[in-house]
Amino acid sequence: MSTQTVRTRLVILSDTHTASPLPPSDPTHAYRLPLPKADVLLHAGDITKVGHLSEYQAMFDMLKAAPAELKLVIPGNHDITLHEEFYVRGTGKDKHTRAGWGMEDVQKIRDMWMGEEAKMAGIVYLEEGVRTFELGSGARFTVYSSPWQPEFYDWAFTYPRQVDRFNPSPPVVKDKTANPVPNHPEIDIMLTHGPPKELSGGASLAFTVLAIFMKAGVLEELIGERNHLNK
Repeated sequence: MSTQTVRTRLVILSDTHTASPLPPSDPTHAYRLPLPKADVLLHAGDITKVGHLSEYQAMFDMLKAAPAELKLVIPGNHDITLHEEFYVRGTGKDKHTRAGWGMEDVQKIRDMWMGEEAKMAGIVYLEEGVRTFELGSGARFTVYSSPWQPEFYDWAFTYPRQVDRFNPSPPVVKDKTANPVPNHPEIDIMLTHGPPKELSGGASLAFTVLAIFMKAGVLEELIGERNHLNK
């Protein structure tokens, strides 16, 4: 394995909830135009307020314009239409039908994030799993991503609170962890929507997302938006 590192700049967003970046004249918020130029932009979920196609389109257009070679995006609990099992066959659709909006076309929404237009813009939609990427600079890194978090009212991508979804199960446990998180150096970045348990009282997304760019590069800049708990 090569020990060479490549200086790599990350920008991190989360919980945008369809909000566009603020104008450049507002210096009080990091989430403002122009977004910093970066090698990799990470969006850690809650792209929308409640998963409407029009909301995704607004955020998709924002990410297309963002000055980054690679843009990695995971959904969050508010992105209900990206969790088809919850939205179509579960209770997620009630958030739309009870408000008189009608149901959204989940396939059309998924096609937006995984289609040719997204590919051409450098946008890669991720759910749970491990992926390796290589930038034009030669920086190579592996990401573990997951939108799942402990059950949180009636929202998408949740699992029972007594379940340990991320740590390898002891040999004596009958129900094994489905997707345990590999340790470094097997992964360089952990991109999740929820914060670590020890930090869940008010963790910045910045500390939630970074497991950190230890092998592939050096962290230069980030924008820390609120995490899943909006703190």
